[in-house]
Amino acid sequence: MTQCHERHNTNTDENMLLEKSCKKSRHANNGTIRLGTFHEYRETEIQQIVDKEEGIIKLYLNFEGDVKISLELFDAISPDLKIGKTSPPIFPRKTKSFFHNLSYTQPDEDHVILNNVSATIITEAYNGFVFCMSKASHAGEFVGRFPEYDDYWNISESSIVEFGDTLGHILLEEIGTQRTKGNHIIPEKIPLESIELFSLTSSITYMEREIRVTNEEPLSIEDTQQLLSHIEFIKPIKYEPEKEFRYHYLLIANGKLIEPNAKFLIVNSEKLRKYIL
Repeated sequence: MTQCHERHNTNTDENMLLEKSCKKSRHANNGTIRLGTFHEYRETEIQQIVDKEEGIIKLYLNFEGDVKISLELFDAISPDLKIGKTSPPIFPRKTKSFFHNLSYTQPDEDHVILNNVSATIITEAYNGFVFCMSKASHAGEFVGRFPEYDDYWNISESSIVEFGDTLGHILLEEIGTQRTKGNHIIPEKIPLESIELFSLTSSITYMEREIRVTNEEPLSIEDTQQLLSHIEFIKPIKYEPEKEFRYHYLLIANGKLIEPNAKFLIVNSEKLRKYIL
């Protein structure tokens, strides 16, 4: 098993800390930590971490009259109804388009004119393992923010990348260890040696996940690409006090994304202790 990486803008400064709120039993110095998944966050009954639309964005299109847009934009937001010859960036996403009304003409090879079009487009990030922390200005800043957690630990800004790399390797090792025990974190038919880990790291952007696109509120191809490439790191504004920083790990086998069978995973944290302040 190998590891590959993609880095997002972390929006951090050298005096910042990352803080992990946790239960004492899951303090990294005590031997294990817990990685969640989007599916767990959507379905959990634990109110302080539940987010029923984690990793999901909804676009509501409502164009009155004739609206001319680029084919690149249309294909990016509605890949299952691709009508052009463009090759928009491919993001690891699941997209469903529901056109309540679709009428268009194509004046040239680069544009389409939509006529009284309305649609709902739901884009969902693939499920993967997630480890969340908070951006803190000082140790203990988030004590009391999460009532069910009675402990915390910190790492420095300078350790962010190395910590994430190490955690990714630990995750791969645990997937292999669990298979030897008969617990298949990924489908049993997939050889472990074919697995790669694709890691995404970023601060969370706080904005509403339901976006309305109209004649008066258009969406550019640049805005769309930025939105689609960042779904894993978007949460509603009500969560903003958490100041979340997130590590997201996707599993890939033979070029295809593999969603884990487990909703969470407990991993050994011994190799992480060197980063803890």
